[in-house]
Amino acid sequence: MPWVASGGAHGREMALKWMKSKDENVAAAGWQTYASLVAIKEDAELDLAEIKSLLERVGEVDSRERNRVKYTMNGFVIAGGVLCEAAA
Repeated sequence: MPWVASGGAHGREMALKWMKSKDENVAAAGWQTYASLVAIKEDAELDLAEIKSLLERVGEVDSRERNRVKYTMNGFVIAGGVLCEAAA
C-alpha cells in the first residue's frame, strides 16, 4: 500500500496522517509511504525542512514505540538522511 499511496497526488498528506495513527500497521504504512516519496520524487519537489523535522522526531522516539513502526522509521531514516546529507 505505501508504494501505491506515495505515487498518488495525496501521498504526502496520507503519510503524515497515517504516521499519527494508534494502529501499528497504519502508522508503519505512514512512515513507509514518506520514505517511498523520498525515493520517487525529484529532490526539488521535497520539503527538506519537513524531512529534517521528521528525522528529529525519529530521534526522539522512546523504547515504548511499537516494533513495526520503529522498523519502518529506520527505513525512513535511511531515505531521508541520505537526501539531507546530499543537500548539505
